[in-house]
Amino acid sequence: MYVSKFKLSLVCILGSVGATYLFRRYTNKNRREAYYVFNYLNIKTVCTVNECYEVIKELKRRCSSHNAVGFDCEWIYENRCRKPIALVQLSSYDGYCGLFRLDKLTFVPSVLKEFLEDENIYKIGVSPVWDARFLREDYGVAVKSAYDIRHMAQKWYAPRGLAYLAKTALDVILDKDKKIQCGNWEADKLSNRQKNYAAVDAHVAIRMFVDFINKLKHDLENLADIWSNLHVVCQKHADVDFTHHHWEMYKVKLKSIRKNNR
Repeated sequence: MYVSKFKLSLVCILGSVGATYLFRRYTNKNRREAYYVFNYLNIKTVCTVNECYEVIKELKRRCSSHNAVGFDCEWIYENRCRKPIALVQLSSYDGYCGLFRLDKLTFVPSVLKEFLEDENIYKIGVSPVWDARFLREDYGVAVKSAYDIRHMAQKWYAPRGLAYLAKTALDVILDKDKKIQCGNWEADKLSNRQKNYAAVDAHVAIRMFVDFINKLKHDLENLADIWSNLHVVCQKHADVDFTHHHWEMYKVKLKSIRKNNR
């Protein structure tokens, strides 16, 4: 009888410990989700020219110290064909995010066009060169200084997608639910989850960029102010497609290996 009670008590204790562990693990995981980590984001949805002017003015002011913004775009497919870009996302390091609904504006206002074409402001993201190409095709905007964060990230991490880099470099879990990722970006009204998803994708890019640049300070001690000389670090890979560049470098390396093995 005593043994049975002891076993029952042991099972209850182990069950309680297990439940506590799982709860804490679940809670800690949730706390690392982007929605909680970046709860300070100030998201502005832009549907008019006046709104565009105000948001770009504020973005310019906020990004002046880093000369860079997080950059991303969203679109939808219809009958397996890509429709023109519906949304452009821009974020400052301190969390000011503009969501420019081009499908509602039907064109790119001059103030936004000038900002995107300013070569002194780097547009940071994963595959931003492709977004830039689509903006040129769809709206005639010649985006300059599109910088793929993977050019820099590969110094410390495997140069994979945005979700992987966010988790590895920032310990942040991005929302990559396909229902949101491939949702209707031309909806009359974007849901709060869509807005947060879009803003976070741009914001996490600029957050990583600033962290990476600060890490490079140790290797560039000859630069008095790295932020005033950002072109020294970034110009080489500005507007360079990372995937193509990475493949070309791989082929050169492979050719060298084969030559040495002869």
